[in-house]
Amino acid sequence: MPQISPDFTPAASLAGGVLIGAAATLYLACSGRLSGLSSIIRGTLLKSQGFRWKSTFLGGLGCGAIVWEAIQPTVYGPVIEASPSASTAVPALAGTLVGFGTMLANGCTSGHGVCGLPRLSKRSFAAVGTFMATGVATAVAASKTNSFGLSGLMRTSTQRLPIISVVYAAAMLALPAWALLKSLRAPSVSTADTNAPESSKEPLVKPAPPPATEEDTFASLLAALASGLVFSAGLGLSGMTNPAKVTGFLNVAGDWDPSLAFVMAGAVCLNVVSFNLIYKWKRPLLRSKFEPVTNTTIDMKLLVGSALFGVGWGLGGICPGPGFMGLATGKAQFVTWQMASLVGSCLATHLTSS
Repeated sequence: MPQISPDFTPAASLAGGVLIGAAATLYLACSGRLSGLSSIIRGTLLKSQGFRWKSTFLGGLGCGAIVWEAIQPTVYGPVIEASPSASTAVPALAGTLVGFGTMLANGCTSGHGVCGLPRLSKRSFAAVGTFMATGVATAVAASKTNSFGLSGLMRTSTQRLPIISVVYAAAMLALPAWALLKSLRAPSVSTADTNAPESSKEPLVKPAPPPATEEDTFASLLAALASGLVFSAGLGLSGMTNPAKVTGFLNVAGDWDPSLAFVMAGAVCLNVVSFNLIYKWKRPLLRSKFEPVTNTTIDMKLLVGSALFGVGWGLGGICPGPGFMGLATGKAQFVTWQMASLVGSCLATHLTSS
């Protein structure tokens, strides 16, 4: 029987989990989409399909991260000076594994856990079971082997890079502002010069460009922004943004901190009810249809990706949403992790498409 850690925060973690679930519920109800943070972050950074709504959601998440850093910076871990012997090697390895794994598995704790389990998705149950098993195994093994004999490398750098915080804040404010303003622009109608010769005249009114897609409407983007803000509030309150708290949960062989079980319970229990009610509607509030989940296959790609994600999660204590929020601190730990995660994601995309 593991000993319960004094860092156990059941009330805050449960409340944070409910907020995370509420964010996913809000966005599903308004736009008919699931809030999988790994795909939202990847879609924004790589400017892929759905960039406008994903960047707006991410802007909300980032603005919330900035507020947490301003009012309660300890949600990202202890505020301590950098150690000269500290290393970014572990965040780099962990980030690469998480990025590679979430790309293969097409989801992480939010996509498969917060949004998949409430839908009773067999694929998500398989993913969650796999990454929880490998995450726990990795964290326990690290605690039993003196960090795999790499204790020097496991002392993660807490050095801060202020320029990162400044650029992050500017980007998180600019992205949603740009998307919202873009959605308000009406299609332009141009006329030809009536004094031009008859043979060179163009039609007085040119065909209007194709109408903006539903994802570009002002209302649906506001819903994305609000959902991102609520999601960040839940992640910070729950303790998910503190890597030490995450590894304290996964390391069941030490002073166990079961707080994160309360996070998932709060989110999933809320969404089991809300998702099933919402999916009975004919359409979401702000779009004409729900975005379907087409992949229901449990295959090696899912299992291997989930396993790799679990190893990276257990090693670094960071998953996609909290990792992105951590950039607000400017800590080298989070910067290195995010860069490595993007590299891992791109590598997985290249290998699976070749």
